[in-house]
Amino acid sequence: MGSAPPARRFPSWARVLLVGWTAFAGCATLTFHMPGDHCALAPGGCDGVMPDLRGRPDYPRYASSPWATDGMQGLAHDDTHWYLISTHRIWKVPLDVPLARASQAPSVVPFEGRYTHLGDADFSRGTLFVPLEGDRLGGPPAIGALRPDLTPLGIQVLHGVEHASWCAVHPVTGRLYTSNFHTNRVHVFRVEITSDRFALVHERDLALRYSNDDKVDGLRGSVPQIQGGAISESGKLYLATNHTKTGIAVFDAESGAWIGHVPISFRPRWSLLTHEEVEGLDLFDLDARQVPAMSGQLHLLLRAEIPKRRYWIKHWGVANGAQRDLL
Repeated sequence: MGSAPPARRFPSWARVLLVGWTAFAGCATLTFHMPGDHCALAPGGCDGVMPDLRGRPDYPRYASSPWATDGMQGLAHDDTHWYLISTHRIWKVPLDVPLARASQAPSVVPFEGRYTHLGDADFSRGTLFVPLEGDRLGGPPAIGALRPDLTPLGIQVLHGVEHASWCAVHPVTGRLYTSNFHTNRVHVFRVEITSDRFALVHERDLALRYSNDDKVDGLRGSVPQIQGGAISESGKLYLATNHTKTGIAVFDAESGAWIGHVPISFRPRWSLLTHEEVEGLDLFDLDARQVPAMSGQLHLLLRAEIPKRRYWIKHWGVANGAQRDLL
């Protein structure tokens, strides 16, 4: 038999077109796979591909309800309620109550007011996890765990950590992630929890890796001013920053690889006349729920201090339902 003809090699320009078309098509049924191609043959869609997120109407905008009077820091949710995290208190609001009119929501000061600053929290598997800073006893930052009724379950001190402005739980692995305020790595913990015990076991530090192709050298190897975090079902780590060029930075939660970012339109402290600040964020598919005046999948809390303190929540949603798995 004669020898087989040599395998045909695609020129570089063809590889770029094919990979670009694959990402644009959202990993359609006909998918070309080549070395370096980010698309994966899996029901979840494309690994390492950002969804096409479109802005939705802000709501609430310039909220003045009681929950918006104590320096809002973050938000989380379970199947029936929002958890609104302020500097000192946690407010619990039913999902069917418009947040702008949530004037009778119950709230607590957790852990007997031991900590002077709460951060962006996350609710997972029946537990609300809250980052804690400013220990009145002089201790390091910590992660607090509370039951859905906001009664305390326990505190885990984070030794060797300077800040705890956010925490997020991976919805698949159950690992808890947190980091310093400016960082190039994220601390990953195994959660050990029973009806009366809460502990965190440090497993690894996840190095956040950047690609020169994405022109992110301006970050100088660290993610600046992290205010909130969330992890999606597909394994993307979303980090909300108070840095205008970074916005919401997105990484692979397992490898730490840079995936992309979501720009945020806000005005930081540029002058005596403006001071807006990014706070926490939450991933919650409101297009599949009936929640008053809110929609989308990515939700970000912001506040303004000048001319007076006010809060609003920005929302982003995927361009089409087929991209939900890319979140």
